[in-house]
Amino acid sequence: MSPTVLAGISAFCFAGSHVASKRGVESTSVVAGLLISLATMWVVLLGATILDLPGEIGGWAILVLAVSGLVAPAIGRAAAIAGVDRLGPSISVPIQAGVYPLVAVVGAAAILDESITWTRFTGTVTIVLGILLLSRRTALADRSADAPNDSLGPTGGRFGRTVSRAVVLPALAGLAYGTSDLIRKQGIELLPHPTFAALVAVSAALFAWSAVSIALPSVRERISAGRGAGWFVVGGALAATAILVQFHALERGNVSLVSPIVAAQPLFVFFLSAVLLRRIERVTVPIVVGGLATVVGVVLVAT
Repeated sequence: MSPTVLAGISAFCFAGSHVASKRGVESTSVVAGLLISLATMWVVLLGATILDLPGEIGGWAILVLAVSGLVAPAIGRAAAIAGVDRLGPSISVPIQAGVYPLVAVVGAAAILDESITWTRFTGTVTIVLGILLLSRRTALADRSADAPNDSLGPTGGRFGRTVSRAVVLPALAGLAYGTSDLIRKQGIELLPHPTFAALVAVSAALFAWSAVSIALPSVRERISAGRGAGWFVVGGALAATAILVQFHALERGNVSLVSPIVAAQPLFVFFLSAVLLRRIERVTVPIVVGGLATVVGVVLVAT
């Protein structure tokens, strides 16, 4: 299977995991959801690794892959879930998808000696425009319209400032995922076994968050699981599939090809949100326009 097709499958699975996370955070805390999601990912990837055991394991490769896991999903998925909780997937995921390919493509050119064409530059500009539309226009206008009038000032008041700050979360997720892809590519070159490589990355993330939860009472206090916990199991299984397929795509293709296609998640998020989140999140025309602008940019970057 080509890396382009694999990256597309990964994008769809990541989109599904974001939508499932939105359903989950309705009754389960972000920290609890993250731990459930990472644990589910680990179990799925462990099963896949048992069915396809690596012939040889290198210590340096494991270290590199573990570092990639600490960047994402340890930081990336945590920021992604928090962003989905605060903004909703139709706003959060396009912002993440805009930052993600920028970091990956520029990093691939600077670190991995992959080329950037004028088409990819044009795609980058289009992505930025889509992000601006989503984060500064449609998100604030749409959500502020639903807030009580007495909580809003001339520029959106407390609600507007809260949403503006929340935009940092998906941007951080995009930065983490883009950086992680650059590290993953180097790790896979050292250890050409994508399934085991994915397990190492997720194991590092799960260990890190488990250690933080045990060591810090302030984090433990935020662990609260409700009826939505099952959605994080679904989201974790989808994320495990996404990262597994993505690792196989990175083994076969360049970061500058794979990462932008994986970042085309908004295309699937809009559809899934319309079907599954009709009573939770309103998908407006401006949000769709901004998201599609981001996707168009991603497609141009990938060509």
